[in-house]
Amino acid sequence: MFAVHLVRALVARGVRAEILVSRPDEPVADPLPFPGDIPVRSLAVTPRSSWRERWRRLADALSSGGEPTIWIPNYDWRHSGIAPTLPPSVRVVGIAHSDD
Repeated sequence: MFAVHLVRALVARGVRAEILVSRPDEPVADPLPFPGDIPVRSLAVTPRSSWRERWRRLADALSSGGEPTIWIPNYDWRHSGIAPTLPPSVRVVGIAHSDD
């Protein structure tokens, strides 16, 4: 819900924002549909996509917008390792989660 609320608030302020689902091929234990007013895009990967291919596609998706991008990997620790390889136009906001 954090990402949904953040994107909704940014869009309401005129900022182009979306949720990028970087692992669309992985099942989620408690899937919830995204609300209809939230722009959502999925990374073009399949269960057979290698990690090198996944990282390349993510880097391309983040840097192809032609404008500054802010990426919040949130729970996606598998992809967040590409952060140091992204161009300066892509800024990364890291989140440390603790459920205990």
